[in-house]
Amino acid sequence: MKTNLVRRVTLVALTVSAFSVMALFLLGVRGFIVETPSMGQAAPVGSLVITMPVKADSVKVGDIVSFRPTEAPTEVYTHRVSSIDGLGIHTKGDINGAADPWALRQTNLIGAVGMILPIFGWVVKALPILTLGFGTVWLATMYIPSRNAKSAFRTLGTSAVVAYTVNLIKPLISYVVLTQTPTVGGMTSRVVSTGLIPIQFSGAGSPVILQSGQVGNVQSLADPKTGLVHLAAAMHLDAIGWGIAFVACAVPTLWGVLNSLAKQKSLRAKVKPIDDTQELHDLVSAQTPKHRRGNTSMNELIGRYVSVSETSNAKHT
Repeated sequence: MKTNLVRRVTLVALTVSAFSVMALFLLGVRGFIVETPSMGQAAPVGSLVITMPVKADSVKVGDIVSFRPTEAPTEVYTHRVSSIDGLGIHTKGDINGAADPWALRQTNLIGAVGMILPIFGWVVKALPILTLGFGTVWLATMYIPSRNAKSAFRTLGTSAVVAYTVNLIKPLISYVVLTQTPTVGGMTSRVVSTGLIPIQFSGAGSPVILQSGQVGNVQSLADPKTGLVHLAAAMHLDAIGWGIAFVACAVPTLWGVLNSLAKQKSLRAKVKPIDDTQELHDLVSAQTPKHRRGNTSMNELIGRYVSVSETSNAKHT
């Protein structure tokens, strides 16, 4: 009953979601994943941008719009409106040094940004890979007869799929060097963090810690022998962050332990201990009708029952 109810609720939820997405699409609503850091913290890399249809004459300076410029009709940009004049609408990325080299008209506009959802873009990118990977693991382990072996292989396979997905799309730690300016004995690098985890840059000066979409200047010294400049970066987490990271990494192990404990508890529940002699006598009498006892005494029957029970328990353990 519960399983059927869950399936029905899931089916209804998926159907409603599909029709909702279709209706929004017909109304001109679009969604885009931010792939580059040009909008800084306003729309970090990995954000999901939701746009609504807009008329060019209603666009104002400061609005964020998505568009396809005439010079690059296959590319979609999401930038902020910096100015409007007789030539059209001019845009600029928040962390870019100069305005975009084009003027937009109505035909270029996809829509005005109505919602920016950080992290959701990473989820959308990972979902197809995870779905295919989990489905493959499930099918590959479907015919393993042992429940324990099946659970172990599925836990291992799921962990491998998650690790592969994270390595492929790299949502955790990443950065982009925007500009580099030579200095006496080194280099000043202007960098932006594009990962979900805060990142710390170490150089000639004080460490620079950047959140997702944040820009900073990092001073680096040149190697006196090779003349190369090294930019050292590492993730920066507080105690709570490290705790969350530890739990996330330990999930497969915790799942295996909890699953094993649950199975042991289930086995113990199936085998009811009998301490009372009269209770054991009544149980054996109920399970062995008189016409099947023959000349066997009750003590012998009880001995056989105890022997069989111990053998069954030994098999389960």
